[in-house]
Amino acid sequence: MAQLWLYLTQVTVLSLIWSARCSHAFGATGPPDEDDLAFFIPQVPQPTSSHLEAILTRATALRDTAKSSPAVGSAVSEALAAAMSTVPPISLVRGLRALKDIPSDIQVHLPDAVELLAAIRGLGVAPPCLERPGAPRGPPGRFQYMIAANLMNCEAIMPYWTLEVLRLSLLLQGNHRMLHTYFHNITNIEMARWEGSAVHISVYESGSTDNTAVLLKIAEALWQAAGLKTHVIVNGQMQRGFLLNPFSGKYSKQHKVEYAAALRNIALEPLYSSPSGTYDYVLFLNDGRLRPQPYILVRERFCLHCTWSCVTFVALA
Repeated sequence: MAQLWLYLTQVTVLSLIWSARCSHAFGATGPPDEDDLAFFIPQVPQPTSSHLEAILTRATALRDTAKSSPAVGSAVSEALAAAMSTVPPISLVRGLRALKDIPSDIQVHLPDAVELLAAIRGLGVAPPCLERPGAPRGPPGRFQYMIAANLMNCEAIMPYWTLEVLRLSLLLQGNHRMLHTYFHNITNIEMARWEGSAVHISVYESGSTDNTAVLLKIAEALWQAAGLKTHVIVNGQMQRGFLLNPFSGKYSKQHKVEYAAALRNIALEPLYSSPSGTYDYVLFLNDGRLRPQPYILVRERFCLHCTWSCVTFVALA
């Protein structure tokens, strides 16, 4: 019980720190206009290489712990879900509710989970979620999802993006603790509709000149510790090619749309190499601000309700 109160104190302090960071970044008047670049890339202190390596070591250690046995892996995954249930925009009251009645085998890993999420969250800030009230909500059912992305020079958004992808994945997989946090009145029958859902994260990064590569390694270790299947390529070697014009005899750069398509195809390689019918839905994320809450269920198709156009949603036949 003493340990649990320690965790609750940690969560409270971390929530206050997060609020202070947001206030410092956006000022007392709230977030700036969406056309303002500062809205998407808040000014935060530049992390040092040693600091990032320390976080990577912590994330790798938690992942290795999760891989030691299936039972431990399940406990670590639940500890991360419990810790993630306290991360804003979840209110402090709802976050504390998510920490109630945690079994002892999960409590053992909760401090490491909280500290890792706090370390990643401390690398940056995020704008508040601009929700549209009155949107319909509901569980999507039992599906196999692929979340894919291409990244380059995304250091400014990576801390936020990493945690939101984790939050989204846990919700899509139907983690009971996360479902109770978002949908307080969800029933056991409704939650049963989520059972059997799975998420595969595939990310291709190349050409970055900032800390995107090491931040993506941290993200991969975190996602794997949570029990998610991942396919992550860091420092990819694909480059924009040159094409010979057969009429002029001159070389020109590969068209940017063709090059972007080739990059996306690399990220989608696990989809192409899997048997037909393996995945029901593909969510291709860009490097914008993602907020996976709330969800919309429209005509039996599950869509993300986001403030920005940051998701390409594809239903596979």
